[in-house]
Amino acid sequence: MENLQTADLVRAELEKDIFILEPLYEGLINYTALARKLLPKIKKQNNKATVESISVAIKRHVWNTESKNIDKKLKKIISKSQLSMKDNIVHLTFPRNQIVATSINEASKKIRWDLDEICLINQGAGEITVIIDKSNLNLFKDYDDKKGKLAILTIKESSIKQKDKGIDVPGLYAYFISQLSKRGINIIEIISTSSQVSFIIKESNLTNSYSIIKECVEYCKQ
Repeated sequence: MENLQTADLVRAELEKDIFILEPLYEGLINYTALARKLLPKIKKQNNKATVESISVAIKRHVWNTESKNIDKKLKKIISKSQLSMKDNIVHLTFPRNQIVATSINEASKKIRWDLDEICLINQGAGEITVIIDKSNLNLFKDYDDKKGKLAILTIKESSIKQKDKGIDVPGLYAYFISQLSKRGINIIEIISTSSQVSFIIKESNLTNSYSIIKECVEYCKQ
């Protein structure tokens, strides 16, 4: 029972930390050293846990067949991803009500989709955010907050038909988020569809962010 309990606790701790999983699966982290780090937390819930039992649980987790399969699926999808970026983006925040929704709907009809203009809308419980090109700012009024000097980095799945879709594979978006976050890139907003995810970031971070994700795509092709 102790081993099963320790294994469950270890798995829960590892899955909380998206920054550990990738290097762990790649064999870049020493199991015993990681076990020592996790020991205080694990012991709070299982006082019989030891560095040795935690180390074994980590090893078993890494070699779990399901985890390896997911990792392969992730790499395949990432390797075929297509990147695009755009600057001069503005992020607007509106109160969420019928009048505002109608106003945004009318304004969106004036967006030149044929010219690849941006108009992304995201609704929360009490607010609506709209991401648009700076050139179309005059179409939207009465916003509560405006953030300018932003850019959008979009990661789109390959148009080639694939067996596995990113939306069905755990960890895809978390992987991209972790790669940007651990390099100091602040993600202002995330908007996704069934086949792509867009990160709203500061314009000053665009070139660096593109390079980071591009490196990830190239790495996964190996």
